[in-house]
Amino acid sequence: MKNKSMGLSIYCAMFALLLIIVPVSNASEQGTIDQIADNQKEWVVVLNDPRPARARGWLSNSYQDSANYQNSLELKRFGRRVARKHGLVLKDQWLIESMGLYCLIVKFKDNSEQALQALLSDKRVEWVQESNEFKLLASEESINAETMHSIPASNSLSKIPANVDGSGIVIAIIDSGVDSDHPDLAPAIKLNTDFVAANGVAVTAAEVHGTAIAGVIVARQNEELGTSGVAPGADLLALRGCWEQQSGATRCSTLSLARALNAVILNQPDILNLSLSGPADRLLSALLRRVVTDGTRVMAAFDPARPNHERFPSSNDGAQIVRADRLNQEVAGVFTAPGAQLVTSPGSGYNFMTGHSVATAYASGVLALQKQAEQTTRTMPLASTGRNSQYRLVNLVTQRK
Repeated sequence: MKNKSMGLSIYCAMFALLLIIVPVSNASEQGTIDQIADNQKEWVVVLNDPRPARARGWLSNSYQDSANYQNSLELKRFGRRVARKHGLVLKDQWLIESMGLYCLIVKFKDNSEQALQALLSDKRVEWVQESNEFKLLASEESINAETMHSIPASNSLSKIPANVDGSGIVIAIIDSGVDSDHPDLAPAIKLNTDFVAANGVAVTAAEVHGTAIAGVIVARQNEELGTSGVAPGADLLALRGCWEQQSGATRCSTLSLARALNAVILNQPDILNLSLSGPADRLLSALLRRVVTDGTRVMAAFDPARPNHERFPSSNDGAQIVRADRLNQEVAGVFTAPGAQLVTSPGSGYNFMTGHSVATAYASGVLALQKQAEQTTRTMPLASTGRNSQYRLVNLVTQRK
């Protein structure tokens, strides 16, 4: 028993080497927009919750359509009044209860600077920003059934003790739809909710990227054919904030991600996985900083096309950025994890996935193992070392059978 305890303590120390804590920036946000784009562009108008304090409060964790919120008719009328006063075409509106904000998605009828300034001068308006688009960062590689049978069933960290599997840790992913019926994923999924178009109803259609990311983290081996995620004992909150397009690309919007991040704040998971990237976004940064402040660790995918200060998620918001070990040269301040040809569970079957997305998922799984080990062996001081040593340690502990 003593040897087992010492071994677990050692692994606890090893896991600590894999993760870097990034401080949250206190830099001020830009409060104005330089110019209005054409009238086809959608904008986010961020307002304070107009209801009196006695009427506020989250009703349940069911995340149903806004029609089920207390005073929802009052809120909708409020949104319509603001839009009508400023000549806006109102496309959608949503209460972000956790932040005390009410958001409108609008288009300008009059694309003049004067219209924008009138809106910004309205005392009910906190700020106005463009509605941004985001993308997911991974690719799928074809694999036939014969090849799949030749792959070992277990694809998890082979040197980690069997009882260190992420049990007791809750991981949220904001991604495309996760297949709740996938045999390797169903036992781990505790919540599978849609924040794209259905405003918080259950996910009804599985999508490739979200299902694959879930597989890397929490897949539980399904008899002889299957794959095991890095942290198969962890619980998963699958929050659909992105959607697949007919072209095969997967996209997210400011509004869909804001809705999903609101759910993260309300549920307070241990870890949040964001295998996505896009432009800097004031609303999403504010939400993510709240997530971090509440104690959730955030792992986000590296985007070689965007500097840190020009992107979301950013390390300035408290996220740890992760890149795939074989796809780019080493980058200062960015954690490295395996991300090339990982076997996972996109769709209803299995396949290879490559990219910074899957590397991020891998790192989220490792963090879950670390958190479980810390809870088990709190008396063991955690070691620390430089980034190069961390990279070598990743290679050491991720040897596969």
